Amino acid sequence: MARYAHLQPNTNVVLEVIKADAKYIRRLPDANEWVEVSEKVSGLGVGSTYYADRDCFIPQPIPEHPSWVYDFEEEAYVPPVPMPLDRGGYYWDDSDVCWKADTTVGIASTSEASEL
Repeated sequence: MARYAHLQPNTNVVLEVIKADAKYIRRLPDANEWVEVSEKVSGLGVGSTYYADRDCFIPQPIPEHPSWVYDFEEEAYVPPVPMPLDRGGYYWDDSDVCWKADTTVGIASTSEASEL
């Protein structure tokens, strides 16, 4: 038996994933909405999106970082702006779509400083 993904028409979002034989899929009224999936494929799951031109699935976007984009070479979501390469600490700010310096790195709290 092979794995098949049921795709939502027009969006190619995966609605369900099943194991079945080809004969069963061909008999379905919506057989044209199913795609056979290799066992080696990554990113497959309900909610992922199928890209026919690349024959691959990408997982759902990261809810905490809606501005991030999928990098097909890295097979991961990445920020739209690369993180600065200097040795400073940074965090991603989705509201401004940029990296911001983490000013708390290396700063001791008042109680910690008094113990030094």
